[in-house]
Amino acid sequence: MAPVKSVKRSHSSSPSPSPKAKKPHGGKTDREIWTKEDVVKLYNLINPRPTKTDWKMIETEMGKGSNACRMKWRGMEAKIQSTVAAMGE
Repeated sequence: MAPVKSVKRSHSSSPSPSPKAKKPHGGKTDREIWTKEDVVKLYNLINPRPTKTDWKMIETEMGKGSNACRMKWRGMEAKIQSTVAAMGE
């Protein structure tokens, strides 16, 4: 007996998305709103630590995702440090 081949349907009710299709929002998720107080709190949690940063602890303290905190820190590290230095903290 010959093996049974599956029949590929060419006309489905909903087309499958292309694996290379771009996401309408550029691949970025909804961004969280960061206030001045949030940025200062993030600085105070990260800056005093001379050793490895515990992002899970920062996520808990900030109430925001650890990836959001990490990306905010990377994007604004120099600006945050100069602003805080100018404020005299």
